[in-house]
Amino acid sequence: MTLFFRKTGQGEPIIICHGLYGMSENWIPIAKVLGENYEVFLPDMRNHGLSPHADSNSYFDLSNDILELIKKNNLKNVILAGHSMGGKACMQLCVENPDIVKKLIVIDISPMGYLNFNSENKSRLNHNNILTFMATFDFSRIKTRNEINNQIFEHFKDEFTQQFLIKNIIKDENLEYRWKINAKFFWQNHSEILKEVDFKNQKITCETLFLKGENSDYIVQEDIDFIKEHFTNVEIKSIKNAGHGIHAENPFALILEMKNFLQK
Repeated sequence: MTLFFRKTGQGEPIIICHGLYGMSENWIPIAKVLGENYEVFLPDMRNHGLSPHADSNSYFDLSNDILELIKKNNLKNVILAGHSMGGKACMQLCVENPDIVKKLIVIDISPMGYLNFNSENKSRLNHNNILTFMATFDFSRIKTRNEINNQIFEHFKDEFTQQFLIKNIIKDENLEYRWKINAKFFWQNHSEILKEVDFKNQKITCETLFLKGENSDYIVQEDIDFIKEHFTNVEIKSIKNAGHGIHAENPFALILEMKNFLQK
């Protein structure tokens, strides 16, 4: 699939892949800083943003979409960075095409599956609530954007969820409101996003940095042990004062860690 993408800067190529519910524009502030030294590509992943919708969203699909972007733009020695769903897509690409990737940055996600975690890991398993809200939202009864915003604020109390939902609202060619994300597809098939990376009995050998939000439980000790088994050249660091949405909650610390890793 040919993805919509934004581009800024000059230098070695970096592709930053957003997570579930995200889009390229969420990463523009970070791309502008990195663009001082790198050519930064920000794709909208399939079923998100301005990229096409499809009836499949496996990590093989996502990694192939990134590969197509790399080939169409004749990129060499690519640096990949991915948050959450985007991080798993980047890991899968490293498995499928290890010679293409120079360095890998994975932001607050593990390669493990998230299907069988117990109820204590609530932040890992809250997708059903969000997707149910989005998939069953009746835009036909809405006249203004403020009406949508008010319903979001009533249903969700945390600012991070509120903001990514608000940014997912768009008016289509018929001037009717809808979600940018393919909400009904993910509502019916969100288990695809919860699956683990398929390592195919291989190890990822490129230099890799995992960045964990200090207040997030998307990477726990069990995940760290699994990561060290499957990555031969890996660092794992924690970002203070941040949960799962590191890029929104502590972008300065995220940029600093990314720069330090890239300049090694």
